[in-house]
Amino acid sequence: MKNKIFFFLTLVFISLQARIYAQEILNPENRLKFGNKLFEEKDYLRAIAEFDEYLKTNDNDTVRFNIARSYFGMKKYYQAADQYKTLFSSYTLQDEARFGVIKSNFFAGDFSFLRESSLNSPYYTSVYDAEIRRLINITYLLDNTTQFENAKMIAPFPSDAQTKLMELMRSKSNPPYKDELTGLLLSIAAPGLGKVYVEEYTDGLIAFAATGLSLFIAVDSFNSGKTIKGWLFTGIGAFFYGGSIYGSAAAVQNYNAGVKFNFERELNLFLTGNNFFLPREKF
Repeated sequence: MKNKIFFFLTLVFISLQARIYAQEILNPENRLKFGNKLFEEKDYLRAIAEFDEYLKTNDNDTVRFNIARSYFGMKKYYQAADQYKTLFSSYTLQDEARFGVIKSNFFAGDFSFLRESSLNSPYYTSVYDAEIRRLINITYLLDNTTQFENAKMIAPFPSDAQTKLMELMRSKSNPPYKDELTGLLLSIAAPGLGKVYVEEYTDGLIAFAATGLSLFIAVDSFNSGKTIKGWLFTGIGAFFYGGSIYGSAAAVQNYNAGVKFNFERELNLFLTGNNFFLPREKF
């Protein structure tokens, strides 16, 4: 009988302790602390869950702002923008929230939004005027637009960055692409000349030598009465000639792809190196 009483009291004690522990863990302030810890560790999904539970009992703009930042950290930019919009009436965070919407749309690639809406109410904030204008101008370098005014483009940027920015804009508006038709016609005119056109000098020389040598042997063979050998090297020469034409067209495409790749690399280095790609909030 005593054992049963002891066992029952033990169960009651454990149950009470578990309830106290659960209440302590589920305390809103503790959930907020845990959510902040998860946020700092970039465990954004679990942080959002804790923040949401906290908001059920306490309305807090900073917590809502961190939920938006969590979505942003997970690259869920449109969800981040929607969360930022809930803070447009916040007394302390409305400027950061407006800028958060603009930044979220920038990273989502919604450049039309930035150009059409970010300088207008309710999204515009004078606190981040320079940052917003920089993001808007950067969009012209990131999409297919090639028409822009250089002076207006560089105005919001520091003077020490404007020279490089001008160089990038010139590369964007007038890229040094090669013309595929020109490369093709040059290869038809002379084997390997299309390769030379795209600065592949060694390949061009090899194509010219291989085609020329094959045709020389073919002509010499016909003149010597060696018809079979003549036709054989005629076919070889035709193969090299056709390959030169096809190879030149492909070389022009590769050259142009390289020009685009180099531009994008230089642009990314410029933006990330100058912290224009991800301006930070001023709070």
